[in-house]
Amino acid sequence: MVLGAFAFAKLGLALYFSSLFISKSFCFLLAFLMASGDTVTTDESQNPSSSFYLHPGENPGATLINIQLDGANYHAWSRATKRALISKNKHKFLDGSVKNPEQGTALHDAWERCNMMVISLLTRAMNA
Repeated sequence: MVLGAFAFAKLGLALYFSSLFISKSFCFLLAFLMASGDTVTTDESQNPSSSFYLHPGENPGATLINIQLDGANYHAWSRATKRALISKNKHKFLDGSVKNPEQGTALHDAWERCNMMVISLLTRAMNA
């Protein structure tokens, strides 16, 4: 079995812990299981660098934009909104770079959640 760098690091970590408080045979088993399960996830909604990712702490009631749009302050509001969306990696929903995936896919569900989060963010930052 050929180990990648990440799997090799996990193996080393498991062996380190074995010297601390766990039996050697259990650690070798743990290291093998960790190395054999070394797969790359393709679920975009679980990848923190993806636009489809939502951090567990994000919620529709969060206030990220401290300026309420009232018409006269559009430029300041626009800059604050852009900063907030870029910091959450959601600006691509606003500029159209992220397209709505085909319905019925897991990615479509992730897109729906993120899109609703962006709509909530924008709605909370506007005066009625």
